[in-house]
Amino acid sequence: MDKLSVRSYIKTRSLLRLAATEIHDELVTVYGPYVVSYCTVARWIRRFSGGRESFYDDHRVGRPITMVTQRNIDERSSAKISGIQPHHDNARSHVSGIVLDYLREVKLSVMPHPPHSPDLPPSDFWLFTRLKRNLGTYPDARSLARAITMELNSIPIEEYQKTCHKWIERMKLCVEHQGNYFEHLM
Repeated sequence: MDKLSVRSYIKTRSLLRLAATEIHDELVTVYGPYVVSYCTVARWIRRFSGGRESFYDDHRVGRPITMVTQRNIDERSSAKISGIQPHHDNARSHVSGIVLDYLREVKLSVMPHPPHSPDLPPSDFWLFTRLKRNLGTYPDARSLARAITMELNSIPIEEYQKTCHKWIERMKLCVEHQGNYFEHLM
């Protein structure tokens, strides 16, 4: 269901005095859990209650926050990165010439990754699964970023520590099995 239809439905149901939870439950029942988040339903109810008529997003000036600009590059380049050793897999974006040149320029060493190894980064075997399970859909990058930040901050430090230990176990298994598949041993 497209977002304008969702917003129209939210407005109609809110005019009938249904609560945000009821409207959200109806949408999820019909279209599935990823149709829209509860927060988005509540936000649009507030907007419509405040007199908003339009279902369209407000016009925003400037570039999206995901745009690569020289300013973004300069800001990231000036960030302190000493003592960091990223674990890149062999994705094209990680092994492209421009990325490798930049890493050499800032004297940042990269932990090697076997060419055909299973998912080793904690983001692959733990974090992304957790985020997918606990996050819904969001209308824009800002609300998604806010939800991800809240989710990451809600994870107890012990979970991160446990995951780091699991990562070391995975790395050892990967070395023992010479980069071959080992997921069945976990």
